[in-house]
Amino acid sequence: MAGPYTASQAMIPSGAHTGLQVNSGTVTISATTTAAAVVYLCQVPNGATIVDWQLYSDEYKMGVGQVLDLGTSACLSGLAAGFSISDSASSAVLQRNGRWEPDGNDALLPVRVSLSDDQSIDQNVWLTLKFTAAPITSLSTAIIRFNVFYTMNGMAGKSKIR
Repeated sequence: MAGPYTASQAMIPSGAHTGLQVNSGTVTISATTTAAAVVYLCQVPNGATIVDWQLYSDEYKMGVGQVLDLGTSACLSGLAAGFSISDSASSAVLQRNGRWEPDGNDALLPVRVSLSDDQSIDQNVWLTLKFTAAPITSLSTAIIRFNVFYTMNGMAGKSKIR
């Protein structure tokens, strides 16, 4: 199956709070997932500034040369562009046996989500994961978990994504 897959979210995000917030999603993908499959991980509200993320999988290599993009449906690589989850991780992502996170040199974070200038409209955007090659699992499925940390305090971010 090519996807798209949609994760079960921990919550529907709210833009009403100003402290550090978290949302997460869990999804099971099948061993028959194809290249270019998209996974909808979880949502963040319009105006959120993403400050960190974590990706987990019980199948931590998913094939030789597996590369992922993290972003939104409008900007597929807005959070992490082309990072390897195979034997060696790219320089912008740290890998620890099934856990990936941006390292301190990640030039993309923090990232501001900007869907429109009207912050009074309650809008959310799905964060996405895109496979560049078909994932290979040793089982019939792989479980992927994703956490995103964001704030609604007006932090500008280094860039904006839709």
